Amino acid sequence: MFEYGVRQEFWHSLALALILLGIMFLGGWALTVLLLLPSGITAVLGLIGYPFLIFALVIILVLSIELIVRVQIRQPIWINPHNWPELYSKVENLARRVGVEMPKIGIVQNPNFNAFTYGVISPRIVLYSGLVDRFTSEELDFIVSHELAHIKYRWVYFIYTLTEVVFRLIILFPASLIILLPLMIVAVPMRIAFLWFNREVEYLMDREALFVTKNPQAAASALAKIGLGVKMVDKMKVYDFQEDIYDRLANLLSTHPLIQDRIREIRRLTAYIV
Repeated sequence: MFEYGVRQEFWHSLALALILLGIMFLGGWALTVLLLLPSGITAVLGLIGYPFLIFALVIILVLSIELIVRVQIRQPIWINPHNWPELYSKVENLARRVGVEMPKIGIVQNPNFNAFTYGVISPRIVLYSGLVDRFTSEELDFIVSHELAHIKYRWVYFIYTLTEVVFRLIILFPASLIILLPLMIVAVPMRIAFLWFNREVEYLMDREALFVTKNPQAAASALAKIGLGVKMVDKMKVYDFQEDIYDRLANLLSTHPLIQDRIREIRRLTAYIV
């Protein structure tokens, strides 16, 4: 399933998140039937229709999230073999090595260091111009490979999106909080579990990119620059940072691991690079 393996924590976080999601779903189903029970036939319809209703809402909201992301992104310049042949060739080569089809690649004018992938049906990669301008070719290889790995395992992205859908449903229908109040006991730890899962996904994508590019130094340098910026990287050893309890607690609510933890994982995997 995973070409270069995966941390055990990935499976632990996924199992916990899906169990809690299942409890939310079954609990909501049971509450719906109980509330409709006095109405007789309506309860039967609720019993049958609840899964289909949830499925329809999930599909609609997943597509709406994708649409919102596309609207919010400043219109990128989509590269092709004619307007930027070098970068297009680089991404095409990396896509072949990762094992995915060549996606659409966009450049957004932004001095920050960032890149992201979006789209379940038609995935696309967006690179900030600051990253393209200031990163070395080898560092850019790692970042692009990381994003391509998101496309390779985009079913993982869909699983994480489910938790976003649950919370958006609560926002859209605040009255449901009264009805589903008992389930909120499960919703909060479910959210934390899915965030844990998403952090493990980032480790997985780093691993994939590392084994594709086979350049641990460039991988660590790229992550360090994202965390500190170009000028600070040479002055500070990111992987030697000492975190306090507040950093760790805050990271429980983060979608990404601490940069220094990601670099430490890169260094740990260096011994396995052939």
